[in-house]
Amino acid sequence: MEDKNLSRLNKATKVEVPELNEDIITNATAKKTKPNLVRFTSVAAAAALALTFGIGQLTPKQPLIQLADQAQGAKSTVQGGLEGNKMAGDSYMMAIFDYSAAENLSKEMQNGHIYQIEVVGTASSIVRQVAAAIGLDGKETYEAEWDTATISGSELRDGYAIETLTAQGGGTGSWYYWNAIEAGINNDPAGVPVTDAEAKAAAAKLFTATGFEVSPADIVVSRDDYGLSANAELKVNGMGSGLTWSMHWNGNGTVDSIYGNSVKLVDQGEFDTVSASESVSRINKFGYWASVSTTFSSNTGTGRDYNEPQPKVEIDVATLTNGVIYDAKGNAWIVPAFALSSKTNGFAGGVIALVDGIIEIPEAPEVMPMDTEVSNR
Repeated sequence: MEDKNLSRLNKATKVEVPELNEDIITNATAKKTKPNLVRFTSVAAAAALALTFGIGQLTPKQPLIQLADQAQGAKSTVQGGLEGNKMAGDSYMMAIFDYSAAENLSKEMQNGHIYQIEVVGTASSIVRQVAAAIGLDGKETYEAEWDTATISGSELRDGYAIETLTAQGGGTGSWYYWNAIEAGINNDPAGVPVTDAEAKAAAAKLFTATGFEVSPADIVVSRDDYGLSANAELKVNGMGSGLTWSMHWNGNGTVDSIYGNSVKLVDQGEFDTVSASESVSRINKFGYWASVSTTFSSNTGTGRDYNEPQPKVEIDVATLTNGVIYDAKGNAWIVPAFALSSKTNGFAGGVIALVDGIIEIPEAPEVMPMDTEVSNR
């Protein structure tokens, strides 16, 4: 059986590969590339991948990405992003359901691009850039163990800074602003003294100032009991990436939290994926979890039944999209992923779509049996 990925890599190293423009694709909806093409950022990148996969070999000598194992998970969680990066082991929490693929799901293999996420700047430079955009002055501190820089405002309450901004030097270069006084002040969301148009304009201006260039039209506004949120998502090849920026106003119309990332993407080429039908089996496999766009999680289904010890769920919707994963060093990647859901039970989760061998999945840790009565509550 022909290894399509190997064939593409062979071709890539026998032709002169032009240097890819340095422009970053963090703010634009990129055009889809035609299938069966491999594009690299440079000749060196093509050669490096050729050596990694091993010319003449039917299977890769070395995976392109090595996921973190359980022992590395704790530190990688922080390195992977301040917004709460979930590690590969989280997929085990899905095992309380008995998933199966519906007959309507495609059994054809597909393909998609892998992008390495590179942080733009350092923790210190990121926190300073964002602080300047927000208008926050204060003392900067740095924690080398976690590669985080924090600027704390000068105004204190009970000995603690009211305003803080923290940036991460690894993962996605994520940053988070918090106003401890204003946070949690709620109101009737309809009464927040900020219009949708004002929120979109303010968020677009701030996100652009921090390095993520967007327009008000790219911002999605939502309201709840705690105020108003203005959100934007990085689009890659016309699809959501799972990387988001958000600005939140409390019930009084004051900004109480903001978060975002500082990234650029490096295209590693196009690779084969498993079929939509086959991807369903990965929900209950350790290490295959991927963070997909939050637009998929809004699907809650028509009704769930948790009465069975292991509820049977038929996955009848599988969308090939982008997913964010983190490797053993805490570096972030965007890979092809399937967003899986059931019309009845709603969103099930995102799983890595790539064929085996491209990503090294760590061995599953020993998991103690769960109390089904507790787990299904």
